[in-house]
Amino acid sequence: MHVTVMGGSFGGFVAMAYATRHPEHPSKLVLWSTSARMNLARMLQRFEARGGPTARAAAERFWTDPDQ
Repeated sequence: MHVTVMGGSFGGFVAMAYATRHPEHPSKLVLWSTSARMNLARMLQRFEARGGPTARAAAERFWTDPDQ
């Protein structure tokens, strides 16, 4: 059986991992708002460039010490 695997944002990481582990399963892979890898240092630089130190600090807290 071939399925279409879809994933957005963090779900994109999950969909790519699934397709990598089971390449015979999906007939299609649909991804949006995701990336092939997560580079935290680069991502934090972009947050700071777009929103300043406050945006960087918020993103860093979110990715390193998430809470409600």
